[in-house]
Amino acid sequence: MEPRRLSPGLVVPLVGLGTWSVLDVGPGEQPGVDRVVEVMLDHDCELFDSSPMYGRAERVLAAALGDRRPEAVVATKIWASTVEEGREQYARQHSLYGAHVEVEQIHNLLNWRGQLAWLLEEQRAGAVDVLGATHYSAAAFGELATVMRTGGRSISRVSVPSPVGISTLGSAPTSSRRCSLFPSLISSSCT
Repeated sequence: MEPRRLSPGLVVPLVGLGTWSVLDVGPGEQPGVDRVVEVMLDHDCELFDSSPMYGRAERVLAAALGDRRPEAVVATKIWASTVEEGREQYARQHSLYGAHVEVEQIHNLLNWRGQLAWLLEEQRAGAVDVLGATHYSAAAFGELATVMRTGGRSISRVSVPSPVGISTLGSAPTSSRRCSLFPSLISSSCT
């Protein structure tokens, strides 16, 4: 699978598996999920995107990864109105994924200012490699840009929807130059 640099030190395949509705399944369907995850990993498609918002998907993904968890890049999310609920989601994720998540995103910008403060601490402690933010609506692109400016170099990912309903992880600048991810909404030049 063709690789893409997601951030310094983190390379992911061009294709990954989003778990929304696909992995929100009951115990009887776990063997099928296990096989899908096995095939993905066997073909160097090790990027898996999930969220607490996706029902049972985080737990089902963790079970399917099993002993192969070190081969996976897990991109999950905090989707919580309060910091306390966000920390509870984070604790569950760490129990599922071995006390480390490669990409942790603030989902749909829900209480992003409250979540960002403690997530930055977790990133500095090494429990998270990359922080990001997501939203399903193009109307939120301006706010996503604000999140990236607020988080500085620590926020290095945003997830944006495409016209065909495929979510795309985008890169933030990693140098002192500032380039817009959203040229039609902000500026197409680098400064």
